[in-house]
Amino acid sequence: MYQHAARWAGFSRVLAGVLLLGAGTALARHNGDYLNKVTTKLQTPHIEWAKPYAQGKPKVLFVAPRAVAPREIVELWQRFDLEFEAFTIAHSGLMSFESDAGAAPYDLAVEGTAIEEKTDEILAKLNADYDAFVFANASFDVLPKEAQYKILKRVADGAGLLFVYSRSTKLPIFSKPIQDDRDRILSGVPLAGLEYLSGAEALKRFGGVKDATGLPAKLVETFRFKQGRIAVLNYAIGSSAYYGGHGLTPPEPYSLEWHANYEYYLSLVYKTLLWTMPAKLPRIALTGLPANGGVSVAVPGAFATTLRCASTQAGVDATVLATVRDTLGAVEHQAIVPLRLNPGDNPLTVDIPALKAGGHFLDLIVKSGAATEEWGSVYFTVQGALTLVDVVTDKQFCEKGETVNVTAKLSALPSGQASVRISLSDTAGRLFHVAEQAVPAGQQEVLFAVSLDGATTLATRLDAELRVGGSVEDATYRFLFQPRRYFGGASDLTGAFRSIMWGGVSCNRTGLGWLALQQLRNAGFNGLLNHPSATADNERAMALCDFPLVSYSYRIMGGVDDKGWRKDEWADLKKVEDGCFYNPEIQQKARDSVVGRVTPVIPYGPVLYTLGDENYYSEKSGLSPIGQTSFREYVQKQYGTLESLNKVWGTQYGDWAQIELLPRDEALKKGFWPMVHAHMGFNETEYADYHHFLSAAIKSVDKFAKVGAEGSEPGDLEKTIEGEEIWGPYSDKRGNELLRSLVTPEVVRGNWWGGYVGSHGARAGAINLWDQLINGAVNTSLFFAAIGSEGLFATDLSFAAYFEAMQADLGEIYGGTGQLLAASRVADDGIAIHWSQAGEHASTFFTAAGSPSHSQGSVLGLLDRCGFGYRYLTTRMIGNGELAKGGVRVLFLACSQAISDKEAEAIRAFVKAGGTVIADVAPGVLGAHCEKRWPADAATPWAAGLDDLFGVARKGEPRAKQETASISVRLGENDLKLTDYPLRPDVSVTGPAAGADVAALGAVGGVPVVFAGAVNGAGRVIFLNFPFPSAEHPEGPAFMRTLLAVAGLKSTCELANGKDWFFRRFRNGDLTLIGIVLRGKTAGDAQLVLAEPACVYDVRAGKYLGRTATAAIAADGPQARVFAILKSPTKKLKLDAAKRVKPGASVTVKLRLDAGDANPAGRLVRLQWFRPDGTESMPYRACLTLTGSELDVTITTALNDPPGEWKIVATDVATGTRGEREFKLK
Repeated sequence: MYQHAARWAGFSRVLAGVLLLGAGTALARHNGDYLNKVTTKLQTPHIEWAKPYAQGKPKVLFVAPRAVAPREIVELWQRFDLEFEAFTIAHSGLMSFESDAGAAPYDLAVEGTAIEEKTDEILAKLNADYDAFVFANASFDVLPKEAQYKILKRVADGAGLLFVYSRSTKLPIFSKPIQDDRDRILSGVPLAGLEYLSGAEALKRFGGVKDATGLPAKLVETFRFKQGRIAVLNYAIGSSAYYGGHGLTPPEPYSLEWHANYEYYLSLVYKTLLWTMPAKLPRIALTGLPANGGVSVAVPGAFATTLRCASTQAGVDATVLATVRDTLGAVEHQAIVPLRLNPGDNPLTVDIPALKAGGHFLDLIVKSGAATEEWGSVYFTVQGALTLVDVVTDKQFCEKGETVNVTAKLSALPSGQASVRISLSDTAGRLFHVAEQAVPAGQQEVLFAVSLDGATTLATRLDAELRVGGSVEDATYRFLFQPRRYFGGASDLTGAFRSIMWGGVSCNRTGLGWLALQQLRNAGFNGLLNHPSATADNERAMALCDFPLVSYSYRIMGGVDDKGWRKDEWADLKKVEDGCFYNPEIQQKARDSVVGRVTPVIPYGPVLYTLGDENYYSEKSGLSPIGQTSFREYVQKQYGTLESLNKVWGTQYGDWAQIELLPRDEALKKGFWPMVHAHMGFNETEYADYHHFLSAAIKSVDKFAKVGAEGSEPGDLEKTIEGEEIWGPYSDKRGNELLRSLVTPEVVRGNWWGGYVGSHGARAGAINLWDQLINGAVNTSLFFAAIGSEGLFATDLSFAAYFEAMQADLGEIYGGTGQLLAASRVADDGIAIHWSQAGEHASTFFTAAGSPSHSQGSVLGLLDRCGFGYRYLTTRMIGNGELAKGGVRVLFLACSQAISDKEAEAIRAFVKAGGTVIADVAPGVLGAHCEKRWPADAATPWAAGLDDLFGVARKGEPRAKQETASISVRLGENDLKLTDYPLRPDVSVTGPAAGADVAALGAVGGVPVVFAGAVNGAGRVIFLNFPFPSAEHPEGPAFMRTLLAVAGLKSTCELANGKDWFFRRFRNGDLTLIGIVLRGKTAGDAQLVLAEPACVYDVRAGKYLGRTATAAIAADGPQARVFAILKSPTKKLKLDAAKRVKPGASVTVKLRLDAGDANPAGRLVRLQWFRPDGTESMPYRACLTLTGSELDVTITTALNDPPGEWKIVATDVATGTRGEREFKLK
């Protein structure tokens, strides 16, 4: 252990580094309660076995890994009397992640996680007295020595100590095994019915155990330590606690049987815990129960046992609650047996009625008054004369519209009338199909044909019952699955907003994992990004919670060695010497790997496949033999002829084979910019081809696959995403705007946000997602993460306070506002911004004149501030004639240093046709291949690619000159002004070209800075020989408005006093949406100002503000606002449906939205169904997109939906206009 001072100093250093990571966090750490406290606020279904307990409430200190395991403390507390305190540690073998260099920077940003803090916490908690201590899958040895001493001192004085999962200490405290009372631990634990603990596979795990009689000695170890007792529960299997594992019970894979089994696991834990505290042992004991909890009972019949009363007082009045349950936990019979217990043995007889074949549990809870004296359970099986041997389906997975054939097989020919009843219910609990058929004479099989189309969830439960004479003789169940194939667009068929969670918990497939998944699903997440499991067990568990997989299928990792050879860092490919993607060995291994990973999970219908997060490549790779060959093939495609390449490169190659790619640094030193550009383009193409190759491989085995990547290097984004259906970059303004401009609305777009402690918006809350939506950057929520310091779960699987605080906003987003924003397009005012990948390359080695990222960032910010809509046009788009299609009125060339001759011609034609081009520094000073257009002789005049258009004369190398000055020139009807502005003009511009139509309107330090004019009397050009001012410049917005006024553009709305606010317009048919989001702490009250009065609705409030041209935005109001703008008010939303419906029948709802003079096509209507008790039936909720004023939607009710008066409510999300309709389900 560290010395105190050294430990604190180390923590302080790491913490200081952490706090520097989160700009604007004001050195604040996040509240750590969710990692350090265990609460009981999340309640789950349970049996109250001993609550209250007649011997009193033991006070216990639990030590447990902080992820998921503490949930079991609460589960134990729900069932048994317990006063608990909990101390959470990082994982089973570590007290604090401060000792983990990889995790420390994230963990230490949260209060209470450092070694010093955890030490103080445990020592403070040990100041209290405890009856026992429990190490729940936690190492004793990770505690500070002082804490270890205090605990063992208490145990030596008589306290209990329980280790669950192993003897988790190296200390010599297990030297005195004892047998005292140990038979009471397993008495009443029905091991025979717990297959995971006592079955054949379990016995193999325990090693050396031939049959169940040897299990108790392996399962429970008991020791004396001075005056105290120590017990060890060992399940002969581990449960990894790093990302969430079990702490008290074995990690049994989830099934419907788990719910019942879990009760008995916790009963075993409490019984073992009581053994360590002799004074708390029950004074009444169930005796005569077998050690393995299995008994033989004839039904109908009676079960007899003995209650031994240790009380010296005669006549204890007691009752025994006897409950018979099937293996799914369903109550089959219950009786209360009154008893008067005398000292010594007292007989107990419980009548057992006729039961179906199979396994059953008999639970006995002995009470005196309200308190439990003793409890126990036994397991028994019923052998039926006629049983269901099996229920077989011809398929476990099916698509919509397919039929599943079911065969129920009987053990023998029925002696009389018998029938088989099957039912189908989804995992939302909706019973949607029931059929019963008599067993044909002389047959042992019954055939059914069913459809799963009535399910609202991925999984359908098929129950089969064998019935004879009206009673159920046997029963079994199966799960069938119908993948959700329509999830890949902007929304699914129910209009659900796509909300994806990164990972779940590492125990996803266990019972506690099921509970965690239920929590996530109930919180609105409907996709889980996770690595596919080799056996698809995780995916099955997820499907049972209606959670489709987003498959983490691969990760593209292109490293480079010191020779410049690409090294593939993916596990299966690391050993390939030449890691160039075009190496056939790499491609074969990559295909085998990705196909092998995804194939097992395909039947469950992954909704998306990601090829990795944080994919990357190196700009220095490509020098391997295959890389050199592939590079030559690449440049041959780019140039066509060797003559063209030699002309641009200034070389004299006689054969393509002579080309040798040089290391980047060497090429730069020699001034071979076109080679560097080609090298970068080659690396980007290789990177894109890798994505496309893997995508094709996945689609070759899953025809429904939708593939892409997230959080990754874009490379040449236009190439990378070609043909892909997903791209989720880390939040980046330019990258998001470019992506939006390149893809159709169906492509899945998202930016990661969530529980990050210092990045990705940190813990700002749902405002992060509002911002992404209002920015138009996403149509999907990508949330990180479930577990850990950056997770949303608290220790007990309730939610961390920061996540609870955003629930209302997330509910609003998921309830339709998010879908409406995602389905709408950012308004396009005919403004385009040029994107040149060659210019991006050039910016890495030529920065003398300016920066595309700076200039474009300024243009984007100014257009946003002024309320204009825009998009990017790439080199390829312009080359393909996009400028000639008529939708663009203004083209910005923001530090567009590299412009091809083809682009230049298209831009000239655009101006000639009446378009306006506005450029800042250095447009076209480089060619398409980043070749310099200026001569070596500084005295020789030269022309950049569009200098003829701008009327510019040049001499010398482009280079910015630092000049702070003021300019004021007249442009049209307005003055273009900047005061005391650092202009940085390009000194290669010497003046207007002779005979140019464009005039030089201003100069600074002898360098012309503004050129403007009309070209051929049609279009106009403006050339600013300095970078565009930023959006933060006080004169910036007016500057931009003046520029656009030249083209006749005026914004349709503005945000007055909009500092620290962001706003954006969207279009959706006749509907305009305006989103406004707070982005700074110094924002004041603002006002939305429309160019003309319109009908304005507050979308979030569902309120009509009237016909107006203004809307107030209060700084102390909602941080995100959404307004709907319409030319006429929406009048009415009318619903019509049948007044009476039978359960299981369909209800057709006719919607009609009277939108006045507006066409409602594209509007979103939220449809909700409310049960007779007023609660919403969530499986029926839908967000529907209108294609006109009317829409019919049909919903099929469930056979077990509650009868009574139901209410259907429809809401136009944009305006809040509502319609209602009631019907009686009977």
